[in-house]
Amino acid sequence: MVKSVRSAISRHPAAAERFFSYSQILLGAIIAGAAYPLFMTPNHIAPGGITGIATILNHLMGWRVGAVSLILNIPLFLISFRAMGRIFAFRSIIATLLFTLFIDILPLQPMTHDPLLGPCRAA
Repeated sequence: MVKSVRSAISRHPAAAERFFSYSQILLGAIIAGAAYPLFMTPNHIAPGGITGIATILNHLMGWRVGAVSLILNIPLFLISFRAMGRIFAFRSIIATLLFTLFIDILPLQPMTHDPLLGPCRAA
């Protein structure tokens, strides 16, 4: 089995590179997407950037973090397509779609509601 994988990689190095690249994007999206239902959203922690704005809107208006983040990222996709090229924009769109999907659909219960482990709040 290992020899067949090695021979496939040596015959198609570009395909292997794409496979590992997209595997890393998938793994990163799962890990980052899991952080929101497990810790960030239930404890009202707003990180920086677009997802931070989406988290604030979730807290204020009850909107889904992933959906709002995806909508707010649309202008950034257009800018990245023009500035960085087609491949970069495509990988960014894939990563953001997976990330926002995992934020909203992972059925994870919050790890804690303990104020000592969450942000500082007035009692």
